[in-house]
Amino acid sequence: MSYKHILVAIDLHEPSDTVIAKAVNLAKNLDAKISFVTVDISHLDAGLRDYDPAENHLIKERFDKMTADLEALLDCVGYPVENQLVVMGEVEEKLVETVTRVGADLLVSGHHHGFWNTWWSSARKLVGISPVDLLLIHI
Repeated sequence: MSYKHILVAIDLHEPSDTVIAKAVNLAKNLDAKISFVTVDISHLDAGLRDYDPAENHLIKERFDKMTADLEALLDCVGYPVENQLVVMGEVEEKLVETVTRVGADLLVSGHHHGFWNTWWSSARKLVGISPVDLLLIHI
């Protein structure tokens, strides 16, 4: 199977070098587009920003920092990046939305193995709802 557009989910709080390197290598081998996304789960109810200017300011600061952190992380990938996105909300829901939004046909994500990750893993949920193939990379 040949993929045309790979979406890579990055957690800025975890080391993502392995996921980035493997995804970029795959994109190079397939001559595919590659996009990156990170999800801000700290502001699940972004609708509050319409009612609370202080909260709106905090959300914007966090969004700007995450955008800068993502750009810095991807600065040296050595391959053209189609999209660098920061989205807010529930991880699984936002990843599925972003797959559709960018037209990706493969979703790549890192996955930790361990007791707690077995119970509360986003990867486990993604397996059931991803509209495209899913590649989980052990980190």
